[in-house]
Amino acid sequence: MAFKGVGKKFAKQLIACTGLLFGLIAGLGVSAQGTSYEFWPEANIWFRVTPGLRLSSFASVTRYFENDTRDINLSFQADHSFGNSKRFFFSRLLDQNRAETLKTWLVRGGYMAGWSFDPENDYTEDMLFAEIHRRFLLKHLILFSQRLRMDNRWVGNDPDYSYRFRYRAMFEREFLTGKTSLVPFVSAEPYWDSRYNSINRIKIIGGTTVSWKSRFAFEGNFTYQYDSKSTTTNLLAFNAIFHLYFESAKVRENAGKK
Repeated sequence: MAFKGVGKKFAKQLIACTGLLFGLIAGLGVSAQGTSYEFWPEANIWFRVTPGLRLSSFASVTRYFENDTRDINLSFQADHSFGNSKRFFFSRLLDQNRAETLKTWLVRGGYMAGWSFDPENDYTEDMLFAEIHRRFLLKHLILFSQRLRMDNRWVGNDPDYSYRFRYRAMFEREFLTGKTSLVPFVSAEPYWDSRYNSINRIKIIGGTTVSWKSRFAFEGNFTYQYDSKSTTTNLLAFNAIFHLYFESAKVRENAGKK
């Protein structure tokens, strides 16, 4: 796939729509009360045990520009992909570390711990989560992914149990130029929270993932989040993610046979 024809047209449309969307959001956010501006640097390590099974760990920091405080989150998870489709193709799409046939289903589970670096902030969180993904290949090699996730949460020093349901819809497409893979994407995700018995949060993300080596990828995205129950109703954030990939000898041997 190269930057021409339908692919080039799609890229321009996606970039224009994403830029317009976040331009409007930023314009509204500047004048809105209760807006938080944040930076989310993150490092992710992926280890593929078998062609279908991966282990991964994430370390992310949230920097709040209003008061220059920081939170940290550590996640550990495992996922398994399965299911074939005649319409799927060889690709290096987001969260894949080599060109391969994408699977239609993915299940994932894991644990996340979070706390604040600020001694005056009592934020702590423990969370167990589970999610299932379903992926569809649309026209013009656009991948449409749906994800349903459940978060089981214990927040605060004396936490009460709560849970959330999250549904995410995402569109993405890969473009190849030489050995470099570019994957622009846009997603929307509403949250239903048991503490309020309602959908209180909606998150919109647009960005691009770039991979130039089989072991490395970089992702940059902008996030807008609306939360009706938070003291900061609007959130604008830039997320910078470094991905590092490893794989077992079994995976390398299996790839060499293809």
